[in-house]
Amino acid sequence: NLDFLVNNSHLSGLHSLDLSMNRIGRIEANTFGALRSLKKLNLNSNELKSLPAAGLFVASLEELELNSNRIEHIHPDAFAGMTAFAALWLKSNALKSLDPRVFAPLAKSLALLDLSKNVELELDSVARALAGLELPSASTFAMPGGRLSSVLSSGRLAAYVPLMAVS
Repeated sequence: NLDFLVNNSHLSGLHSLDLSMNRIGRIEANTFGALRSLKKLNLNSNELKSLPAAGLFVASLEELELNSNRIEHIHPDAFAGMTAFAALWLKSNALKSLDPRVFAPLAKSLALLDLSKNVELELDSVARALAGLELPSASTFAMPGGRLSSVLSSGRLAAYVPLMAVS
């Protein structure tokens, strides 16, 4: 239960919060609303299955770690208002597809995206979700199942995304 975070003005200056390995299965809107200075949030190794619509995270957030959860769905507006957002880790989840609008709010700021080990994630949906992003020159992307070379050689990603750095 994360109720202690809601409207907790004593935590408003917190910059980093590690809630990994806490069996968190769901996060309600505005849970992190009082944490106006939060830059980094670690929710790795919990039991999250989805990321609901906007209002879940604070606008100041720059890094979000969601590795090793059970995330199957990300609402298209989950990252709305996140203009400072630079790094998103979604490694080892249960994602199968991404809405084409899911990363749109992060278009100018996203520099690191890790979608690796989402073995059922459709690569075409990844390409559509990345389309139109103004990728910083230092962008790093890790793709599902290490299949990036097959996506690049097939031209599927290039059809959607301008030239980008890949590691």
